[in-house]
Amino acid sequence: MVNTHHHFDHAGGLGAFVAEGVTIITHDSNKAFFEQSLAAPRTVQPDKLAQSGKKAVIEGMQDKRVLSDGTRTLELHLIKGTLHDDGIIMAYLPNEKLLV
Repeated sequence: MVNTHHHFDHAGGLGAFVAEGVTIITHDSNKAFFEQSLAAPRTVQPDKLAQSGKKAVIEGMQDKRVLSDGTRTLELHLIKGTLHDDGIIMAYLPNEKLLV
């Protein structure tokens, strides 16, 4: 799972993915925040993550990271100079020439 940035509307559902064993990729500036928040107890209303007992696996990246399955390549890029967030990531599919 690629997390574009730490705002709640882009990160609120990450716990459900972690509960399924999915690795989260985010910018290095967000990594400590997610490690802490996804490890915090969920005692008022335990969710899938609390029930699973799984620990989040968070991989950080810096300016660029390339993922490939041998057929398709996905480039992740840090977008610098935006007021929205310092650690925002955008995805680019070079063969398809699609920016997400």
